[in-house]
Amino acid sequence: MTLSATLTSQTIGKMVSHQNDVGKIRATFIFETGDGHAEQTITMANLNGFIEAFSANISSVTANPTVDISFTDANSAILHDETGLADGTIHYKDASDFDLIPVDGDITLGVDPSADPGGSGQTLTIIVEVKVTRGKGGIGR
Repeated sequence: MTLSATLTSQTIGKMVSHQNDVGKIRATFIFETGDGHAEQTITMANLNGFIEAFSANISSVTANPTVDISFTDANSAILHDETGLADGTIHYKDASDFDLIPVDGDITLGVDPSADPGGSGQTLTIIVEVKVTRGKGGIGR
């Protein structure tokens, strides 16, 4: 049985896009049948700028759980949350869905499915990619 959250990659720095530095963070969350569905978290370290967009690729499983995604700061204040994201779908959220989210320091990304994957041997995989932008000076410190 596997229950894991992995920071797959965190690219901070000089990827220039429209005169803004851009950073991309990719995290993979895995929930297997029988492991439960408690929230998993990862820390996105040393961010300085704005969360501009994120995507969530949620695999399809028998139980059809919805997924909640949250961003919290070092003081456990919820900066933004998206709830009820359906499985079997790639969700994309950007400034048309929420105001830019200012970030400074370590930010926790949480993923919380509403149910166990269901069905024998099923794995719910959630891949979250976060786009962070900042003007001159880069995203990292």
